[in-house]
Amino acid sequence: MTGNLLLDGTAMAVSIFNTILLTWLGLMVLFTSDRRAWGIWIGGLGLLMGGAFFVSHSALLNLGLYRLSWNVVFWWGVGLVPAITLPFLWYLVVLWYAGFW
Repeated sequence: MTGNLLLDGTAMAVSIFNTILLTWLGLMVLFTSDRRAWGIWIGGLGLLMGGAFFVSHSALLNLGLYRLSWNVVFWWGVGLVPAITLPFLWYLVVLWYAGFW
């Protein structure tokens, strides 16, 4: 990371907070909603995928990007899957909520 203890600690704390928050929100949406609507499932799974992204983000912050090892490549790949698919899921949820389907 940067070597600045305050900056590194703050970045890791924000990343872990986002992981916990998105995972909790995704589980609450899936557990407390009307499960018949497919838009709710996509929204809840999108929130869980956001939590998975921040898990990989926290791992990459911990590993650092200065050396290229198999750990960095693995977590980079894990983080790219949600980063690429989440905008499309959001688009589907917006269309579902607007009544397109």
